[in-house]
Order: sequence, then C-alpha cells, then structure tokens
Amino acid sequence: MHVKNASIVPFSDGTVNFHIDLAESHFSGGTYLDHRHVAAELSICNESADNLSKGKKACELIREYFKPTTRNIRRIPWKAR
Repeated sequence: MHVKNASIVPFSDGTVNFHIDLAESHFSGGTYLDHRHVAAELSICNESADNLSKGKKACELIREYFKPTTRNIRRIPWKAR
C-alpha cells in the first residue's frame, strides 16, 4: 500500500479518528475507548490492478495490531454505474 497522506485527530476523551489516503484508495476509522471499540474501513481500488490480495493482507495486519475479541469483516465488491 502506498500512503499519500495521513491525518490523526485525538479528542480529550481518548477517542481518535484517523484517515489515511492511499494510492489504492483509503483507510479510515475511529477508536472508542469508552466502549473498547474500533471501527475501520479499508477501501481498495482495483481499476489499475487487482489489489484484493493487498487488501486481505492489510486486513490481517490490522487484525493482528488491534487483536479484537470479535470482528466483522465484509468484502463489498464495487458496482460500476
């Protein structure tokens, strides 16, 4: 994955929002410490190349980092207009 820009916004309650622009699309989300919850979205573009394997690897790395007790990972294929 190629990071083009990244922003992290911390809040006084410990919540953190983040957004990372990728050449292949974006990764964004937020942490919610009160609920011990992380919500994240990884969007991968497949226009110039099939990046599905990169997306799967990124999901595994994210999972290893946060070590969730439960998770909900969905693959939603892009629908052309």
